[in-house]
Amino acid sequence: MPTLPRTTKRPPWNPQRKPWTMAKDKANRDVYDSTRWRKIALRHKAENPICQVCEENPSEETHHIQPINDGGEPYA
Repeated sequence: MPTLPRTTKRPPWNPQRKPWTMAKDKANRDVYDSTRWRKIALRHKAENPICQVCEENPSEETHHIQPINDGGEPYA
């Protein structure tokens, strides 16, 4: 049975693919994937269970005071 050739046109509801953003964080990926970072993040969440931004909800993420890309210390 013959098959139809595939078209490379995008569907009208998705005309453009969003750019892949993980490449931007690739420089810091070794820090965030490390065992040391995971331990520090867990300890920080245990010591500071409330979100520092809204000061109401439980914290879900651990943030740097100064971003690593701006010269911040990765494990401080």
